[in-house]
Amino acid sequence: MSTELQFNFNFDRTLQAAAYLLKLADKREMRYIHLIKMLYIADRQFLAERGYPITGDQPVAMRLGPVLSSTLNLIKNEHRRISRHLINKWQRHIHTPNGSYVVQLISDPGISELGRASMSKLDDIFEKYGKSYHFDVVDVTHEFEEWLKCRQGNTSVPIPLFAILQAQGAENMVRSVEAQIQLQAHQKALQETCQQQSPLDIFVHVESMKQIKDGWLDGEGVALSEQGLDWVAEKLDAYFSDIVPYLYPTLNGGVRAEWSLGKLEISLDIDIEKQSGYWHMLNINNDTDTEEHLDLSNIDDWEWISNILLTEVEKYQ
Repeated sequence: MSTELQFNFNFDRTLQAAAYLLKLADKREMRYIHLIKMLYIADRQFLAERGYPITGDQPVAMRLGPVLSSTLNLIKNEHRRISRHLINKWQRHIHTPNGSYVVQLISDPGISELGRASMSKLDDIFEKYGKSYHFDVVDVTHEFEEWLKCRQGNTSVPIPLFAILQAQGAENMVRSVEAQIQLQAHQKALQETCQQQSPLDIFVHVESMKQIKDGWLDGEGVALSEQGLDWVAEKLDAYFSDIVPYLYPTLNGGVRAEWSLGKLEISLDIDIEKQSGYWHMLNINNDTDTEEHLDLSNIDDWEWISNILLTEVEKYQ
């Protein structure tokens, strides 16, 4: 395995994984070093067991043990190392008070990006380490062979994926890891291609989603209902023929619709089975957002969405 191989950092899944652990904690808060260590251990074990991590973050060896690089930067509000947009999105849900070593969950981002296996692993990690003293968990990670091999004083040193596998006696997972990285690269290229296509090809996109099988994303994700997809296509065509969104499948068998309208980034997560939706609209200029839970079996809620979109479109005409 090449030491340069690395998964793509999945911000939304990392945010939801961190929030998931915080929801299990007393008062929905904990020392940030406790959180980062549990996330690292979860990623480490998941990699050895399934051939891919939960977060996709770059593991690094630091003075106080191994951590996840981008996740730590988000928690510590490191503007120079990660985009302001992602930090702002993180802080809408997880807050680290100035001068504090504590992280607090202030708004639940949901679990749409977490599969059952990921949540089961996080449950296991919290059960084993969640009630421990935070520096006891730090001490646990100081015993990890990959950290002992890679640490270099006070510097931050990337930890190769193979070193993490080797430390757990999981060298046999090397090919699985390489295959998952190649699959992820293919999925990213496919997503970029879809983004370059006209969103007006709504029925084409829906038909392609019907080909999705169980385990379509990193071994997780369920196939989408063909009947449900037909319902989604009919509704979107009926109400948004002039403002057609980009469409993406979600891990839980739903569909996400996205619109970019000037300063607004809008998403609608559609639960096909329940015919419900979660609406989120973010103003990227001032970081204000609105959220609504919708009954998509109700015509009024579809018309509510349509009216908002038409109003926003008129502002830019």
